[in-house]
Amino acid sequence: MGVTEIAAAWRVPPGTVYWLAKTHGWRRHRDGRKVFYEREDVLRTMATREGAA
Repeated sequence: MGVTEIAAAWRVPPGTVYWLAKTHGWRRHRDGRKVFYEREDVLRTMATREGAA
């Protein structure tokens, strides 16, 4: 999942996406300059955040 896609889906700023990725150790890969995060890692973190809200 790309940063823009994650930010739009959960209505968070892109900077927050990068912070969450670093804090929670999301696995990532690059395609040129774009960074993509593993879907399972993103969903696990966001499910926890939604539960806390």
